[in-house]
Amino acid sequence: MTDQSGIWFGSFGEGLTRYHLNSNLSSSRVISALSLKDDLIWFGTWRIDQGVGGISIFNGRKFLDPLTTESGLAYDVVFNMVEDLEGKIWVATYGGGVSIYKNKVWSSIDIRDGLPTNDIFSIDVSPRNEIWIAANKKIVKYKASQTKPKVIIKSVRYGSVIKHYPSNKLKLKTGQRLSIISQSIDYKTHPEKQQYQYKVHSQYLDWLAPIRSEHFEHVFDKIGSYIFEVRAIDRDLNYSVPVRLPIEVIPVWYMNGWVIFPCSSAILVLLFLAIVNGIRYYQQRRESERLELEAQQLQSQMFDQERKTRLALETELADAHQMQLSLLPESAPSTADLQIAGRNIAAKEVGGDFFDYLETEGQLAVGDVSGKGLKGAMNAVMTSGILRLASDENPTSDNSVLMSKVNKSLCHSMEQDMNVTMVLAQFDLPQKQMILANAGQHAYPLLKRGNSVEPVKAKGLALGMIPSIDYRPLIVDLQPGDLLLFMTDGITEPRNAEGLMYEESGRFHKVISELSDKLSAEEVVESIIQDVINYMVDEEERDDDITLVAVKVT
Repeated sequence: MTDQSGIWFGSFGEGLTRYHLNSNLSSSRVISALSLKDDLIWFGTWRIDQGVGGISIFNGRKFLDPLTTESGLAYDVVFNMVEDLEGKIWVATYGGGVSIYKNKVWSSIDIRDGLPTNDIFSIDVSPRNEIWIAANKKIVKYKASQTKPKVIIKSVRYGSVIKHYPSNKLKLKTGQRLSIISQSIDYKTHPEKQQYQYKVHSQYLDWLAPIRSEHFEHVFDKIGSYIFEVRAIDRDLNYSVPVRLPIEVIPVWYMNGWVIFPCSSAILVLLFLAIVNGIRYYQQRRESERLELEAQQLQSQMFDQERKTRLALETELADAHQMQLSLLPESAPSTADLQIAGRNIAAKEVGGDFFDYLETEGQLAVGDVSGKGLKGAMNAVMTSGILRLASDENPTSDNSVLMSKVNKSLCHSMEQDMNVTMVLAQFDLPQKQMILANAGQHAYPLLKRGNSVEPVKAKGLALGMIPSIDYRPLIVDLQPGDLLLFMTDGITEPRNAEGLMYEESGRFHKVISELSDKLSAEEVVESIIQDVINYMVDEEERDDDITLVAVKVT
């Protein structure tokens, strides 16, 4: 029973116990509770009146400091909490999506990651460690990724020295400021949620608290040997393998004995000469200072001009990259009998691959423009635009006629040494057929039926070479459960350390044949691209774009 003094509990053999309501809860409105293995109890609260809301923690004796948005919680209204099989705590917040906590590190999932809303009412975990999220009138299943992110040290700077992708030991002088820029290679975590942890051996006993900045600075006051480490943390709280960089700190040159003693003798000699030749020495010194100042000013101007040039080039490439991305489809078309997903990853700031969905006749296109960088990207933009225009002007034409019209336009618009390879697929859903036209694309589309994987070999000449040419369509009968993959050579031709191409190694077909039929089209694309990246010697040195579109027949 309850009264104004608290809650009274009657026990069998131990009499009465009174619990005072005047506790250190972060809010008087408690919505949920979670008992953890370390004898802690978490209480989810709602921020009202003078309370701060968030999560109150009770250790059996007293309430600890609450966990709020200042600690890393997505929002201070907590509806539900659950601990999964890996010890991660999942928190349903009303207004901030889902927060994830483990080992004093927070992450979150919200509408930027695909949730329909940030207002989450309940959350639970299945025996297979799948997270079920109850949003406003919707239930979402989320499977945390086990793939670890990668991290690299992009550049370091100390004094006037700048090194890109350093691997050898750095030599710094005491008192110098070391600036390090790291970069996470992670295609599933939103850039605003990417976290980094840093450690400098002989300075910090443990990892520093995670931050969302890729920039780290440190001043070494003492000579000695140090090890700098950085690791990335993705949205599912997976930690990358740390990257280490050895650092040797040495005294400044004028503090060495071999400099101090000779300099002292030289100073005495100079003082003697100054007395004898004072006026002449003074004039020479002034002239030397003037020349040195002019040299420093010239060097500063050169550095400033170089920086402006580099920034202008980076801005130009970024604009071109944004323009190319704006032409790619934001989402796949919704079709009753088809499940479609696609992805493009450029090798440089901009690239020559593209794909598009032409929804007027259930068509999709995947293309690869010869040439790399800005030139390749601009031709990709032009080809995509011509394809869209031809489709809008001829909405009832089949894909072979549409391919011929695009080819004719490109022959008049594209430079003589450039061409475009492209496949154009049209889906006749009532007839359960795919009509395919191929313009020089040697990375043939693949058809997976059961455990069998076969190429769909339609052939034709690349676009932009000969104006008057017909493209013969190839008709493929489809069955429920079929999986079609459309790609460029960025998928089939990456090489491993032995120089063997991905497709030639047999690994590509093995990965496809072992794909589960339960995977969605988006999961198929993610699985294949991740395996291609893992196969490469160094993903940063990749010199070709990656494009993949998956179509599942339901």
